[in-house]
Amino acid sequence: MFLDNLHYSGIRNLLPAKLEFSSTLNLFWGKNGAGKTSFLEAVHLLATGKSFRANAVQEYLSFNEESCLLSGIINTFNTNLPSVRLGIERFRDGTHTLRIAEEKCGSLAEFARVLAVQFMSGDSYRLFDELPVRRRRFMDWGMFHVEHSFFSHWQRYHSALKQRNRALKTFGKRVSEVKAWDEILIESGESLHESRKRFISRFFSIFEQRLPDFLNIGTPSIQYRKGWAKGEGLGKALEASLFRDQALGYTTVGPHRADFEILLDEQPVKAILSRGQKKLLIAALYLVRAQWFSEEKGQRCVMLVDDLSAELDTETSDALFQGLIDLGGQAFIAVVEGTPLLDRLRGGPYPMFHVEHGRIG
Repeated sequence: MFLDNLHYSGIRNLLPAKLEFSSTLNLFWGKNGAGKTSFLEAVHLLATGKSFRANAVQEYLSFNEESCLLSGIINTFNTNLPSVRLGIERFRDGTHTLRIAEEKCGSLAEFARVLAVQFMSGDSYRLFDELPVRRRRFMDWGMFHVEHSFFSHWQRYHSALKQRNRALKTFGKRVSEVKAWDEILIESGESLHESRKRFISRFFSIFEQRLPDFLNIGTPSIQYRKGWAKGEGLGKALEASLFRDQALGYTTVGPHRADFEILLDEQPVKAILSRGQKKLLIAALYLVRAQWFSEEKGQRCVMLVDDLSAELDTETSDALFQGLIDLGGQAFIAVVEGTPLLDRLRGGPYPMFHVEHGRIG
């Protein structure tokens, strides 16, 4: 799949425009603050209905606008349905209207399944430095797009978890009120764990093969932690943790505590790699996830890359760029004016869009 064109208005400092794209690499260049990241945000909004840098719609609406509007044609490479139009309007009050092929869509999850996108930026190295929620999202992105039942299990689990935590806070020692939610937690939680375990196994087999293309500094391994003790079912784990959960007022075991860690020569990468090496390793992780998605789904995702070459030397930034080419899919790449990478790309075979004061041309 690829995004053939995009029409947008009401997004940050971007002037309303309709742009057409290459099915391979598309390069956006300009000074800092020109609107390159805002453009990537617009593509992400069309694909997912959400921003990657703001939680509230008011944060990315243009000044004095009551809504933002985005629409685009998705080329599917499917002879039965060669193209699909996606459309979304998000309003200042938080409501939204979604359309797939001109028909209203009531589910944001259904809307987000049409076009899979991955966003990488200079901050992506924080995947290993911050809370496990980022790493859970990394695992769950793939399963959301590949296993249709994954999201329903995820929804059921987190809904039951919310109710169980409320019971722990409200009813204290009334065990029956707490345990009433355990059956749903166990069923949906075990399903989440099995999905994540399948992802980690297949993903790491590709990652192990591809890592030397980016970094050749050690033997990689991966540790996946499901969120409760090894060799134990979730039901027994919930039972064993009940008194602790009552004391703390929240559920301490389950897939909402899952995590994974990449090691090199049995050492955590966050402890032994430089910042630049971490950025390149993270880039490798995202590129491998895109390859995994392609092999599992038979489609290619769209890559959104925001100045990932910063702090990388010529050799490593070229390796990253070659990795994007090798994926064979569509990518939107933002490059800061004056960087060596931009100089090397000028005159190449890929379309270049100049961004200045919110105008793209």
